[in-house]
Amino acid sequence: MNAPAAFPPPTEGQLALARRVAAGEERLAGTMTRVPATAYTDPAHYAAEHAKLFGKMPMVIAPSALVPTPNMAVPHDGFGTPLLITRDGDGKAHVFRNVCRHRGTRLVEGDAIQCAPRLVCPYHAWTFGLDGGLLGVASREAFGDVDAEASRLVQFPTLERAGLVWAILDPAASPEFDVFLGEFGTLLQGFNFENWHFFKSHHHIGANWKLAFDAHLEFYHLPVLHRNTFGPQMSNMAEYFYYGPHQRLGLLTKADHMLEQDDLLSLTSKAEADWPMDILLFGEWIIFPNVSINCFYKGGRGVIISQVMPH
Repeated sequence: MNAPAAFPPPTEGQLALARRVAAGEERLAGTMTRVPATAYTDPAHYAAEHAKLFGKMPMVIAPSALVPTPNMAVPHDGFGTPLLITRDGDGKAHVFRNVCRHRGTRLVEGDAIQCAPRLVCPYHAWTFGLDGGLLGVASREAFGDVDAEASRLVQFPTLERAGLVWAILDPAASPEFDVFLGEFGTLLQGFNFENWHFFKSHHHIGANWKLAFDAHLEFYHLPVLHRNTFGPQMSNMAEYFYYGPHQRLGLLTKADHMLEQDDLLSLTSKAEADWPMDILLFGEWIIFPNVSINCFYKGGRGVIISQVMPH
């Protein structure tokens, strides 16, 4: 793994968090929030979420490290639409519908990773480039004329930034990625994900997506659910920093075994220019509406990126 790139100027929030941890100061929310159970169980509510959140907004589709070199294609079925993530021969990332334009056959099956400059449909051998263009039609003379431009793979608005591949799962959507990411997109660049190695992934089928994602939005469960790893003395308090619809959670604890948090406390005695990268990235980062990034570095630096898919 290469050394991380220079981190953007840190916000006052990190220093404020360090000071509150050192002083044992807690800022409690003014009121308790109640959410009706129908928000998790009503089919009409879910249909609206699926259409408006997962169909109209920029989504993290995959880390760039999933397709690290040119001429790669990887399928992704988590959003209810068969997707194909490619990196063409020029190194540009794309997100397509994983469907041949002739008879709708999947171009790449299952969890296969294809390393080739072309996609060949397993049904009638229509051939496409990794930029989505139609390259060939089997028995073209007998088949007849084909409008190559109209037969390109269906492409979704795509952006590669901060070592992540983003897309809007509406081919006609306006690609307003900058508005959606704002300052948070700049902060994410500090991870330097484009130079990381993709280690492995796990897929789990679970409950309603919001019920599953709730666990990423609070630390209340840490000393109970994770008592055998973090320990029962772990704090269940979180400090929240908001960046538009996105947020970052800082852990309010001075538990002896949380060495990363000890480093956070050291920020109070250092100039911002001397703040180490690892401390600035430690914690949980939430990309609206369904992605969590957990960063650890003591005992080996690593990151867990969790995508909670609509279900």
